[in-house]
Amino acid sequence: MIGFEKVGIHDNFFELGGHSLLAVQVTSRLRETFTLDLPLRTLLFETPTIEGLAAAIADQKGSDVNPEDMERLLAEIENLAPEELDQELAQESISK
Repeated sequence: MIGFEKVGIHDNFFELGGHSLLAVQVTSRLRETFTLDLPLRTLLFETPTIEGLAAAIADQKGSDVNPEDMERLLAEIENLAPEELDQELAQESISK
């Protein structure tokens, strides 16, 4: 959505060129994908990184995810090409 081929888990959404309209779109997609109530302020002010968003989602879902598993999963996501990530998100939406 940002237009970069690869984004690191620690890269700041706004430093990569993200803006409020894109934040609304990203937040909406996360809400839909993970079926949760993620406030826009989470991305805008509290956790503008993939790592922070993953932690916020895990907290809200009450996840008992092992930190090593979360780190491995984040690394896998970080290494996906944008097309692969879009395809995975699309498949996830279809399966719900």
